[in-house]
Amino acid sequence: MRRNLRWITLVSLAANLLLLQALTDQSSQVTDLRQEAALFHGVIAELEAEAEAINVELAVLNVLDSHRLRVSPERRQAVARKIIEVGERYDLEPELILAIIFTESSFNIEAESHLGAMGLMQLMPATASQLAAELSMEWREGKILTDPEVNILLGSFYLRKLIHRFEDLDTALAAYNVGPNRLRGLMALNGRVPRRYASKVQRVTTDLRHRFF
Repeated sequence: MRRNLRWITLVSLAANLLLLQALTDQSSQVTDLRQEAALFHGVIAELEAEAEAINVELAVLNVLDSHRLRVSPERRQAVARKIIEVGERYDLEPELILAIIFTESSFNIEAESHLGAMGLMQLMPATASQLAAELSMEWREGKILTDPEVNILLGSFYLRKLIHRFEDLDTALAAYNVGPNRLRGLMALNGRVPRRYASKVQRVTTDLRHRFF
């Protein structure tokens, strides 16, 4: 009887050891599968981010094409990438930057106002020179504002500064339009922020977003 109990005990112990080994192997397999799943999720996330970046660039290019930006195809792509780059740097949606370009210059890189504002985002040379100094950019002359990439960089930086200063997009857009000092005078005179320019930019932004993005 004791011998039988000893064999039963040994068999039971062996079975438990085998079961423990099987569970250990299964747990290891589960860990490996989880690691593989995490890796695949990471790859998928990267691919989705790349696809999103491509879609945004195509959307910007389509806007530039539809509004006939008069540069070579290669330069048009460089302009699109600059819009996306400065948008990410200054936390501005590409469609907002495009809406300001549309409102200010209708995508004419050589546009010049009667007051002397120049380029796609219509910057005054004196303002642009100051902005360039803040960005440690070499500044040669106001004519550089007809370079679309330079103009977009400075214009976007200027808008971000105004948003930070006024803590409100509509007010910042009004300041972009008339200048911050003149805006303060208008606000003191009328007791409110002029909304016409900001409303137009916001309307164009929404239209571009719905049509292209």
